[in-house]
Amino acid sequence: MKPLSLRKRFLLLRQGLVLLVLGGVLTAYFLFDLGQWFSFEALAARSVGARDLAIEQPFKVVALFLVTLSLVTLFCVPAVAIMQILSGFLFGVLLGTLLSVVAQTSGGLLAFLIARSTFRDSFTRLTGSYLAGLEAGFRANAFTYIVALRMTPVMPYWVVNIAPSLLGVSVMPFLLGTLLGAIPLTFVYATFGTGLGEVIEAGGSPDLKDLVTPRAIALVVVALLFAFAPILLRRWLGRKVSGPRDACKHVQSDHKTIN
Repeated sequence: MKPLSLRKRFLLLRQGLVLLVLGGVLTAYFLFDLGQWFSFEALAARSVGARDLAIEQPFKVVALFLVTLSLVTLFCVPAVAIMQILSGFLFGVLLGTLLSVVAQTSGGLLAFLIARSTFRDSFTRLTGSYLAGLEAGFRANAFTYIVALRMTPVMPYWVVNIAPSLLGVSVMPFLLGTLLGAIPLTFVYATFGTGLGEVIEAGGSPDLKDLVTPRAIALVVVALLFAFAPILLRRWLGRKVSGPRDACKHVQSDHKTIN
């Protein structure tokens, strides 16, 4: 057996280290039930103190929020949605949306870069030419696809961070697609977060089902239509252009046959 080169050994070591750290963080999250800190119950119990702290020390709270959400996004912790809601609760709709989008983009970009530099080559060797068509199609419309995936509520956030890196997407389409695509859903969650104070003060129990409103659904649908519009328009124009060309070729072929 041919010994591994120094580069391959270093790559394997880096892959093992990334998987070990990620596995350790997620194991600790579920083993020690850290999800209780990212819940409506925890938010309700600390709502008054959290808002007072945000008013008294806004810069510290903003910095803590940005770092926390960036790390949550980087380590694939299933708490992005509650952090988006918290942003609206603490900072209001507009500032909360802005801060959430910045933090999500930062954490997502770090996850993208780590996955691309660590696992991209191994993924390509493993899949060979099986996914060549998918990769080419995704890269050709990377920005549009990433924007659309970010707007899809059922798509896990970490999947949209990792999958493009393995499919060879460049940094800029991923960065811009994440920055713009995260806005609609984050705005919906932040809007929901602004109403939590009244619900909690009234002794009510907030429920994520309250997010599913006609206005929220309409916002996501319209955003998805705008996201897919370039692809649909390109395909429609392509058919309009290819139609006359095909007809012209057909006439020329018939003419040659007659001659």
